[in-house]
Amino acid sequence: MLFAGNSFGRRFLQACLHERRLQRLSSVSLLSCPVHTAHENTYMPKPFTEVVEPTKLPFIGSALDYTSAKGFELKYIHELWKKRSAECGELYKERAPGGEYIVYCSSPRDSEVMFRSDGRTPIRDALLNVKHARKKLGVPLGLMNLSGLEWYRIRSAVNPLMLQNDSVWKYMGSQFSVANDLVVYMKENLNRDFEVPDFNKVLVRWAFEMTGVFVFDTRLGLLSDKVDFTAKEIISSSLKMFQIVGETMYGLQLWKYFDTPKMKELCAAQQTQLEYTNHYYDKSMWSSNRKRSDEDKTLIEKILCCPKLSRAEKQMMASDLLLAGIDTTSNAAAFTLYCLTLNQDAQHKVRQEIFELLKKPEITGRLLENMTYMNAVIKETQRMFPFVTSHSRRASEDIILSGYHVPKGTNILNTSNAIHGRNPEFFNEPDSFMPERWMGPRTRDAKNRFVMTGSFGMGARKCLGRKFAQQELKMLLIAILSEFCVEYHHKPIRLAFKLTSYPSEKPQFTFIPLTK
Repeated sequence: MLFAGNSFGRRFLQACLHERRLQRLSSVSLLSCPVHTAHENTYMPKPFTEVVEPTKLPFIGSALDYTSAKGFELKYIHELWKKRSAECGELYKERAPGGEYIVYCSSPRDSEVMFRSDGRTPIRDALLNVKHARKKLGVPLGLMNLSGLEWYRIRSAVNPLMLQNDSVWKYMGSQFSVANDLVVYMKENLNRDFEVPDFNKVLVRWAFEMTGVFVFDTRLGLLSDKVDFTAKEIISSSLKMFQIVGETMYGLQLWKYFDTPKMKELCAAQQTQLEYTNHYYDKSMWSSNRKRSDEDKTLIEKILCCPKLSRAEKQMMASDLLLAGIDTTSNAAAFTLYCLTLNQDAQHKVRQEIFELLKKPEITGRLLENMTYMNAVIKETQRMFPFVTSHSRRASEDIILSGYHVPKGTNILNTSNAIHGRNPEFFNEPDSFMPERWMGPRTRDAKNRFVMTGSFGMGARKCLGRKFAQQELKMLLIAILSEFCVEYHHKPIRLAFKLTSYPSEKPQFTFIPLTK
């Protein structure tokens, strides 16, 4: 007990107490616990202590598997999950640094149990490095770092504003304008090989520009030659945050105990992003004070007028929406274009659907939503290259997964997106890009619903901005595919992981102008 007074000692003691609790739970009659299963059948679950673990060594456990000595690369962590699943089965546990167990699950039945037990206030661990930085700065933690009733208070206030179709469709004209500006930029910058130099960076600027439209009701000018200083600082600080969060999330997290250089950089980047974000926030606040009906108000005007949120919470909401729109949307676009370059027949079909749409006198949100083949293309891309490879939860109550008792408070990581996306057990010809597989009646089969948990997640914590992201992607595809035939002639792209999925190689496409 010599070290009980310091932070390491406290964490060690907490781990020991948690282990003792698990042992006590294993020794009692588990049928007396209120548990959720995928079916109504009740049976004697096996104790948590019997959940399979990977092969481990004394003292260090399986930590060696996460080192370069074993060929581990963080960006391909989902490949290790596949290996673990093949060795241990669809449910296993592994001790994390600090002594806590993480339960990994991927079966459709377990996914159903996990998300159906969410309740009104699902619990998910925060991005600890971001939470740490924001606490140091004395600013709101943001929706992604909250759980329980505090999360519910904010989420229930913004859900009606962000998830109503009318709110999303109101931005179609502005988003299409951004997509058309991207095409103009591409045409002006095509080189002799019909490539746009650093196209991955161009996609990031497009994604930021799109996000600025609905977060601030303004154009940031990132697709023009004249980008103002404020917009440059927002994009620079946001990208810096994204980079540092990825770098400090894994490995030795010394920033928990010392004010490390990386944590100082993260705090500085967050502070800068908030300061310059407030420039546009104040403009939007002035606009929201105009007397207009709720029907005429834009999304940000409605959020700014929401009495349930403080000024600081509204500012952090704008900050988080910008961060969420960086890599996720741009990488989703890159993966989708890549799949279409490898499948020219599919590209031709979606282009024909686009041409039919463009013949309409007016493009409405309902028409965009009913683009059957494009919807199937996006779903098939997400199957082969899931934009998010896993989803986490804290068990809010005792549950049963794969026949094992999992105690309340256990950290659960659902890896079904990584494990089953190309699993022949669930998908015929899993390595073939076949949008048609999503257009038949089998997609309505309830058995398939939980095979993958989707890039936007499931349940009450499903991505808040998903409808905006999907509409942005469709606008991009319409603008690009109506002007270019897209090809790819470089190293094959694999799924890689940072905070979200990204292409392992730079998505440097060839854009051949269509003959009109």
